[in-house]
Amino acid sequence: MADAAAATGWGAIAQAAAIREGRLGSEALVRACLDRIARHHAALNAVVTLDAEGALDAARAADAAVRSGHPLGPLHGVPITVKDLLAVRGLRLTFGSRLFARHVAADDATAVARLRAAGAVILGLTNTPPFGFDWQTVSGPFGRTNNPWDVTRTAGGSSGGSAAAVAAGLSALDVGSDACGSLRVPAHCCGVVALKPTEWRVSTAGHARVPGAPHALRRIACVGPVARTVADVSLALRLLAGPDPADPVVPPVPLLAGDPPLAPGTRVLVSETIGAPVSAAVRRAVRTAADALARAGCSLVDVPPDALDWGGVLALWGEVAGAELA
Repeated sequence: MADAAAATGWGAIAQAAAIREGRLGSEALVRACLDRIARHHAALNAVVTLDAEGALDAARAADAAVRSGHPLGPLHGVPITVKDLLAVRGLRLTFGSRLFARHVAADDATAVARLRAAGAVILGLTNTPPFGFDWQTVSGPFGRTNNPWDVTRTAGGSSGGSAAAVAAGLSALDVGSDACGSLRVPAHCCGVVALKPTEWRVSTAGHARVPGAPHALRRIACVGPVARTVADVSLALRLLAGPDPADPVVPPVPLLAGDPPLAPGTRVLVSETIGAPVSAAVRRAVRTAADALARAGCSLVDVPPDALDWGGVLALWGEVAGAELA
C-alpha cells in the first residue's frame, strides 16, 4: 500500500489511480489530509469550514465500492475542497462575509455536484474575501489566508484559500471562481495551476450572487479548477463543463477533444515582462511557449515592455465592473 501521508502531495489523477488499483485507501488519504489541515491551519488558514465526519463517511463508501467492483468515477475517493462562494449541501456557506456567518447551503452548486458525481470526497470550504472582491484573501468571518511558501506573504485572491490548500497538500483539487484574476492570481502566488474557463462554459448555478445585484459579473465571472498539474485541471474542466438546466445561458457546445487548430499565420503578441519585474524562469517559460507557437505556424509580434498602460487597463476594468454591477 502507498503511504497516505506521502500521497497528499500527489495530483488528483495519481491519487485516483492508486485508489482504483487498491494501492491506496480513500479513508487513509482523507485522514492524512485532515491531519495536514489540522497541523497547518494556524499558519495558513486556508480550509475554513471542515466536514471531517462527512468526508470520512464518503471515503469509507468509496473504499467499499472499490472492493465490491462497482463502477468508479475519474475522481473516485479523491479528497477535494471548494471555495466558500460555492454551495456544498449541508455546509456553512459564508461568501466570506459576516452577513452570512450562519448561512447553511441547502443544495450543491452544479460544479460541486458534478465533481461529487465523479467520485470526489469533499473535505470542506476554503477561504475567500467577501463575495470574492479582492486580490488577496481576508474574509470577514475567518481572517487572512497566508502563502504556504512564506506565511508572511499573501496567497493572492480571491481564490486564495483554494490555491493555498492545493499547494500545501491539504487537498488535491479545489473548485474556485474568477472574474478578474481570482483563480489566476492566487495560482501564481502559490505555485499551482488554475484555469479561468471560457465564459458560460461552466455553470455558475450555486455560486454566490452579490446582494442587490443577483446577475452581477455574470458576463465575466467563471467557475474553474485549481490543482497541482495541468492534467488535473484538464480533467476537472471536462467534468465541470456542459449545459445545465439551472443555468440556461450555458450552451450545449462540446469541448474540443484535442488541441484547437491554429490558422497559418495566426498573429500572437508576446511579452516576457509586460512592463513588470519578472524572474528568469518566467521569461524562459514565456519564450518556450512562444517558440512552440512559432513552430506551429504562428506569426509572433514582440510587445515592448512599456506598451501596456496599467492605469488605463485598471480604469477600463473599473468601467466594466461598474456596468456589470449596475
